[in-house]
Amino acid sequence: MRTLVLCDGYEMRHDKSNTLQTIQYWRCLKKLCNGRAKSEFGGTSNLEPTKAHNCRKSSSKIELRQQIAKMKMDALSSYRKPTIDVI
Repeated sequence: MRTLVLCDGYEMRHDKSNTLQTIQYWRCLKKLCNGRAKSEFGGTSNLEPTKAHNCRKSSSKIELRQQIAKMKMDALSSYRKPTIDVI
């Protein structure tokens, strides 16, 4: 599963790291967008935008993705519980 983070309302995915592994580079989740950012290695907060996006922000898709992730986590955590406890 790939790591996704938010940067200024855009979804970003890990692209690569520098050879010294001190900086991580991120790119916009949308394939044709030029949006890029960087962060400290191992960190997913404090992303610093380095290249502007040429796509639109999609807050509804982000919200939907977060709801689906929450449902998946709830399903995994209730997997071994008796049906009565889940309902």
